[in-house]
Amino acid sequence: MGEEPNFNEHWRELRSGAKNQFVFEEGHFFDYRRKRSGAIGVARTQENSAFVMAVADPEIAAEGREGIVGRTVASLGAPNLAYVLVFDAFRNPLAQPEVRSVSSKWSDGPDLVFSGDVEGTLLPAYMASENPALTEIWRSREVPGRVFSASPELPQDVRQKVADALLKLHEDAEAYAVMTELRTERLVNVDQAAYDGLERLLVNSFGYVAPADPAAPAAAPPPAAEAPTEAPTEAPTPAN
Repeated sequence: MGEEPNFNEHWRELRSGAKNQFVFEEGHFFDYRRKRSGAIGVARTQENSAFVMAVADPEIAAEGREGIVGRTVASLGAPNLAYVLVFDAFRNPLAQPEVRSVSSKWSDGPDLVFSGDVEGTLLPAYMASENPALTEIWRSREVPGRVFSASPELPQDVRQKVADALLKLHEDAEAYAVMTELRTERLVNVDQAAYDGLERLLVNSFGYVAPADPAAPAAAPPPAAEAPTEAPTEAPTPAN
């Protein structure tokens, strides 16, 4: 596979509100985009996204998850999905691995481990079995797969045509290379509700601002108090 996206640049562009007609990205970015700019999901990878942390040193492997605390781990640039899932799982700052953004593509990670530059590496779960010399010591939770989304400014018929083409892509033998590059068997419809809340994985990322909570309906003003009824005033009795 070629070079992976520059996630820092992607995040900066996303925060700036840059206009894009179509985007392909992981779920935490998509959730952020749809909540800020109304992006509409048109297709997603059939497979969910998950990541593993793997090591080559058998002594570290024997300790399991605790063995990686304080040790160096190769990653693509923050805030990619693997990176934010690590810190969602390892929340104690005193019991976290030292994740380093030193890989330009996922396949760099194992090479960096074997060269001794780092002690572990983050990898997409689908790559774990491709490196038998590495031992998995941590696996993230699964989240819904990567998403093709469209700008809400595009006409609905254009969005639909693109969605239809993407959903049939696996039927085209000439598109095999594309599906291989996307690491998916097929693209399927997007349930946007399944992504709700994933943007909060970005909470520790520079520049993240949580979405404003919908304004609560204004409370109805209390009923006006009725003016007290005054007793009729008797006319003064004339003096004799």
